[in-house]
Amino acid sequence: MAAWTTTHAFAMRGTVQSGTCEHVRVKGDGSDAWRLSGAVEMLRKGGVGIVPTDTLYAFACNVEDARAVEKLRRIKRIKKNKPLSILCGKFSEIDKYTLGFPAPTRPGQTDAFRAAKQVLPGPYTCILLASKNLPKECVRDADAKKREAEEVEKNGRRAHA
Repeated sequence: MAAWTTTHAFAMRGTVQSGTCEHVRVKGDGSDAWRLSGAVEMLRKGGVGIVPTDTLYAFACNVEDARAVEKLRRIKRIKKNKPLSILCGKFSEIDKYTLGFPAPTRPGQTDAFRAAKQVLPGPYTCILLASKNLPKECVRDADAKKREAEEVEKNGRRAHA
C-alpha cells in the first residue's frame, strides 16, 4: 500500500446489494497511509474495493482468495473466459505472478526490466505473461466459452459467468 501515490482510496464492505461502503482519504505522500488499515483488512478478508489508478478507478481484491475473485467477476460482470489484470505493489509480486520482463534479444534493444525499475512506481502499465503462480481464477478459463455455448444450445439462453 505504501507504493500508492493517490489521494483517495475506496473500500466496499458486504455485498453490492447491501450498499455498505467506506470512503478513505489519504495524502499522496503516504504520511497517513495508516488510514488504509481497515480497507487492507477488508481486502484480506475477501472484500472487494475500488481504488484510483492513473486513468480510471479499478475494482480490487486479493488475488489469492478465489471467492473474492469470483465476487469481483460478478460485480464487474466479467466472464470466466476473460483474464483479469492485476496490480502489483512490488517487483517481488511481478516475479511471483508473471514470467517477468522479456530480455533484450539483440544489441541496442531496450532492456524492459531496467526501464521498469526506472519508472515504477508510476503511471505505467506493463503487460506480462502470467506465471503458474497466478491463481487460476485470474487467468482465462479456456473452457468457459465452450460451456456457455453448450448451455445456450441446451436451454436456449446464455449462462451467467
